[in-house]
Amino acid sequence: MDVAPSVTKIVKELTDEENEFIPLDVVIDRSKLLEENFGEDAEKLLDSLKEQNEHKRMFTFDETNLEVKLLSFEENVARQVDEFIEEMPEKLKNVMDKCDGMIPIDFIAKFSKMNTLLAKVEDREKLVSDCVKEYSRFAELDDKNLRVLTKEERIRKQVEEIFKDANYFYDEEILELSSQHEERYIPIEELLPNIKEEELTVETVASSVKDSELVECDSTNTMIRKKTPLKTKSEKLPKPLEHRIKKIVDSYFGEGLYLYDRNMHNIEQKNNGKIPLKEVVELPRLKLILEGADISEEAILKALEDCDNVELEGEFLKQKHHDYSLRSTKSINADFSFDTPTHDDSFTVMTYNILADFLCSSETGYVYASKRSKKWENRQRAVIAQIKYYEPDILCLQELQGTLNENEDDPDDHRTHIAKELAQIGYSESFVYCRKMLHDVQEQKRGPDIGNAIFFREESFELVQKKEILFAQELSAKCANDEKTQKQIEKKYPQVAIIAHLRHKKTKHDLVICTTHLSANFRSAYIQLLQLQICVDGLKEFVESITGKAAVLLCGDFNATPDHPSYEMMSLPNLSKEKIELLQKAAEKDKFFLPENTSFKSELHMKSAYKEVAGQEPTASHVVSDFYGTLDYVWYGESLKPIAVLETPTTEVMKRNKGMPDPVFPSDHVPLLAHFEFN
Repeated sequence: MDVAPSVTKIVKELTDEENEFIPLDVVIDRSKLLEENFGEDAEKLLDSLKEQNEHKRMFTFDETNLEVKLLSFEENVARQVDEFIEEMPEKLKNVMDKCDGMIPIDFIAKFSKMNTLLAKVEDREKLVSDCVKEYSRFAELDDKNLRVLTKEERIRKQVEEIFKDANYFYDEEILELSSQHEERYIPIEELLPNIKEEELTVETVASSVKDSELVECDSTNTMIRKKTPLKTKSEKLPKPLEHRIKKIVDSYFGEGLYLYDRNMHNIEQKNNGKIPLKEVVELPRLKLILEGADISEEAILKALEDCDNVELEGEFLKQKHHDYSLRSTKSINADFSFDTPTHDDSFTVMTYNILADFLCSSETGYVYASKRSKKWENRQRAVIAQIKYYEPDILCLQELQGTLNENEDDPDDHRTHIAKELAQIGYSESFVYCRKMLHDVQEQKRGPDIGNAIFFREESFELVQKKEILFAQELSAKCANDEKTQKQIEKKYPQVAIIAHLRHKKTKHDLVICTTHLSANFRSAYIQLLQLQICVDGLKEFVESITGKAAVLLCGDFNATPDHPSYEMMSLPNLSKEKIELLQKAAEKDKFFLPENTSFKSELHMKSAYKEVAGQEPTASHVVSDFYGTLDYVWYGESLKPIAVLETPTTEVMKRNKGMPDPVFPSDHVPLLAHFEFN
């Protein structure tokens, strides 16, 4: 199937600016023909496009190979020239030998591939000259000849291309990197993957750009930046800058960052629902671009005309939609609001599966989500913004990604990064964490791991002791008579729970809280119940070991809807005999040995905070393209009284982009939040 015409048509329809990539899954969605042939398989479409692209040279792809843009005719001409020079055929060497290393433009315009490409062009030499001047990596114009660039010159040209206004203001990654340094420097090492040269080092790049008029290195020659910020008093900004300013402002007001920015809301309230431009230009990404630039307010306001998410009223901006239903603050209790955090004799607890990056960024997962929505840096900012907004006294996280060796410089060690950010907003550094069990040495070497964590506000609680519950270890011991079942458990079911014994600083009450993330093997409900049995038994044993009375909480992602047997196990005195028999038969069918005297019964006598306060569980706490439902719960014991629970967004809101994550919701789960008093 020739997919190029369909893709070309769709990309042209969706592209409103140059340098804009379009996600392949979006391209598929816009064409019935492509959907019939490729379904949701963006990789299959990519393979077809690349195969056809070898001959037609119509497209270029981003570094993830998940987004595509049309290659302009001029870019295509320059690319053909570069490939010809890079291949360096014998006939080209001979010509260069005769012309003192130069390549006559008329020779370039006549070689076979170029001859076909320029068949309908009258002045070929002029076109080739213009294209090489603007887009070539390997040559530069010298009168009617092309001069092949040295390696240093090629490197400098590519680096300068990154920092040109038309590219710099569009490049999210470069802007994010520069925002991390006070003087807008970027580590040269971060640029290396974008420079197409062999045997490339930081030292080589630094040496190559020393005479550049556009960029400069720091004193260590390991960092690089644009030499001078933009300076213009004109009311009309360069198009790349204008588009970039508009995109930053539109993104901020259309995403979760704005919804959970308490400072911006306070400014908004003081100005009758409007925000002064002087406050908007302080947004970190906007400040990065405008810092040191001599740009008039009129020029910035002009750039913000026709934004999707804001409208102008003089020197003020107003959020167009004000869809605060996307940000839950409503309590299912008229006398309490989560809009204003409180830290008194009571306390709040949040449970949140934040979706591990290595699961979210996998090539086969969450294909409906945009690249930006899946990017961990964006999701982490939104997760932290939510936590900062609600300020829960206790925070239980699931799918918190970490590494075996904690390392702040390791981009995969999100546990360390998040702990550092939470410490800056009042959470104790004495948090507790338990990673999933790793089956073997190979698995330990594979990279990041995930686990559960309990954080708590330093002003509210102190840590007394902790305990880990390793389900596979405990369950394997119970199945000692069946080696096959033991191996199955150890390999397939590495889930864990973590318990923290906390003491409330103001009331001196003891609180035992446990968080877990049970197996997602829905077809084998008996596994989830066995894990839950081990969890509640371990929690009960831990509570009984404490001197005096302790309140108890159990929360997390149970991977079970309210009609699941594990929910009944927590909420009813006993499972029915019929259900136990069904579970036993399912285990027998799977040749799974159930431990003797398995009761499938919780002796903790706990209740669901949402069920007690709201009369029912949320309609959904987890929404993806092919499923929505409630999997997360907050269970509490007799010594606690739930005062309020946070209302979750409607299913329609959470499914507005097919599923989560999306620009507002950074995970495929939403957080649950409950407010308790000690009895």
